[in-house]
Amino acid sequence: MRMVVKIALGVLLASLVLLAGCAVLFGAFVTEVDKGVQQEDHRSAITRADAAKVRRGMSERQVVRALGKPRDTQFAGERHTIKIRPAGRR
Repeated sequence: MRMVVKIALGVLLASLVLLAGCAVLFGAFVTEVDKGVQQEDHRSAITRADAAKVRRGMSERQVVRALGKPRDTQFAGERHTIKIRPAGRR
């Protein structure tokens, strides 16, 4: 009976160590992916100077002329309209 308990505890301990190791590796992976996403966001972020070049009512073509082509081409060719309402009005 003692041998069975020792084996069960050994298997449980080994499983916990394996699970903890996997959690550490997964955490490191997520951290590296997050760093890459943050770096990409920083490279493609709009600056205050860029934002100052854009005015309400500008067409997409005017914005592209002012800021250059977007880096993300996911929505290339689609027309997007952003409706801006004055604060306080719904």
